[in-house]
Amino acid sequence: MKKLMAYLEKLIAEGFFGTVTLSFQSGKLCNIKVERSLKPTDL
Repeated sequence: MKKLMAYLEKLIAEGFFGTVTLSFQSGKLCNIKVERSLKPTDL
């Protein structure tokens, strides 16, 4: 869980804009999906 928190903190520090989806199976984290998006102001 510490690695996940460190990864999320890194995304926050980078100014991440997008979606992070966490999937669990039997109470354990089994998949992390990260989708980066562009802000409308970045177009």
